[in-house]
Amino acid sequence: ARAGAMVTVGAPEAEMKECFDFFDTDHDGKIKCSELGDVLRSLGVVLSEKDIAELKQDVSGDLVPWDKFKELAARKPRQPEKQAKAILQAFEVFDSGRSGQVDMQELQRIL
Repeated sequence: ARAGAMVTVGAPEAEMKECFDFFDTDHDGKIKCSELGDVLRSLGVVLSEKDIAELKQDVSGDLVPWDKFKELAARKPRQPEKQAKAILQAFEVFDSGRSGQVDMQELQRIL
């Protein structure tokens, strides 16, 4: 199952488990349903609030066990190309001179 999870989820199972365990603060093997989106996003999954709401509909109760989390994560694999494109588009907004660089003064003004 480990190899299958790596292919379908786009994240190694060990990375998923480490992230899951970080949010599983009482170490009971479950995360709060309300944290599902945060855990997936911290793994690099791009999700809308609608995506998260749809995933939460398949959770019975307020807690998500590890096995259920893996199943839900497999439905929304990471999309590194989509993330890279979004980051590049955001950068281009601030690269007004199209030089491939953001001026330090411009960055300070933005922040």
